[in-house]
Formats: sequence, structure tokens, C-alpha cells
Amino acid sequence: MAPKETKFKVAAAHAAPVFMDKAATIKKTIRLIEQAAKDDIKLLVFPETFIPGYPVRASAVNLKLCTMGLMLTLP
Repeated sequence: MAPKETKFKVAAAHAAPVFMDKAATIKKTIRLIEQAAKDDIKLLVFPETFIPGYPVRASAVNLKLCTMGLMLTLP
């Protein structure tokens, strides 16, 4: 006997996080999930670092550290 097939809708979120605003990105994510549920989507996937957002190195402290690291690697 063949296994029973279960079919359901899946989708990939094609959206950008709110730049440098984790709280706003979380709110946006919730809205996207709610909209997907209304569209009968059972599985919605997001990019790997959607919630923290890119670029990680854009904060002032991280930018300074990256710049210092780059300067140390230059000949």
C-alpha cells in the first residue's frame, strides 16, 4: 500500500528586515506570518538572519573593530 500523501502550501518570505531595528523587524515578521496564515500557508520560511538583520558590522562599535582588524591585515 502506498503511503498517504499530505499536501499543504509552503512559501518563502521575500522581504527585507527593517534596517537596524530588531523590534520593528519582529513586528513585521508577525504581520507576514499572520498574512501567510490568512492565505492558508502552513509553512513560511525566512532568511537565516532575518530577525537580527544585516549588516551586523554596521554598529559603531563593530564598525570600529572591523576597521581596526582590516588595518591589522594590511601589509
